[in-house]
Amino acid sequence: MRRFVFFPRELYRSDPCWAPPLWLDERGAYTAERNAILAHSDSLLLLAEDGGRVVGRSLAYVDHAFNAYYEA
Repeated sequence: MRRFVFFPRELYRSDPCWAPPLWLDERGAYTAERNAILAHSDSLLLLAEDGGRVVGRSLAYVDHAFNAYYEA
């Protein structure tokens, strides 16, 4: 989780226009306890690595309530 949350800090560290998020809020955005969508979804955090260095991240989820509502 730590590597997932702090990846943008590494990616944008040399960009003078980047403003970091509130890190505690950022961590909560990816947990079911603090994110209403993830609370009723199956989710997976994915890291893309190159030689052990994180080069990308993604959150994949299935929103079961959405699928039930739209009969998907």
